[in-house]
Amino acid sequence: VDSPEAAKLAGNVRNAAELTAAIERVTSALTAGSPTAFSSDSIVVSVAAPDVPDLTLVDLPGIVRTVTAGQDASVIQSVNEMIDRYLAQERTIVLAIVPANQDVATVDILERALRVDPSGERTIGVLTKPDLVGEGAEDEVVSVLKNERKPLRLGYVMVKNRSAAELKQGRSLGGAARDVERRY
Repeated sequence: VDSPEAAKLAGNVRNAAELTAAIERVTSALTAGSPTAFSSDSIVVSVAAPDVPDLTLVDLPGIVRTVTAGQDASVIQSVNEMIDRYLAQERTIVLAIVPANQDVATVDILERALRVDPSGERTIGVLTKPDLVGEGAEDEVVSVLKNERKPLRLGYVMVKNRSAAELKQGRSLGGAARDVERRY
């Protein structure tokens, strides 16, 4: 949030741990501390370093299809408007997040990206959660990853974050990545 109050709340951040804490403080302030609240304000993180290009990363909320207990019904429209506003900007690179454990034909973001980027010059598919794919469904995921099932001009990449259990066990990123590579 570009305001003196948010800057004061965030403080001067020097490392990743401080950044995480600062984002949590500002998020809590924007949502009045409610875990089900939503804010259309953006939290902007500026990184300055020599020889680093100007780049702004915007982590948007996922597409909301239904509200949960304690959420206002307006959250669906608010999230949709925010996503559409960013997608429409011609300088936006669309990282279309696609859970690997869902049928790609049911993922709304790919059609939204196609509407604003029909030539596919700024859309990249990002397959997530490969560890949640049911046994026997790997071929479907591979066909998406190979850009066969739902082709994108720039194709797809796959990422897997470590689970809470893997983090507790001290599992390295490299080890988690090797597990996914072996499976696919």
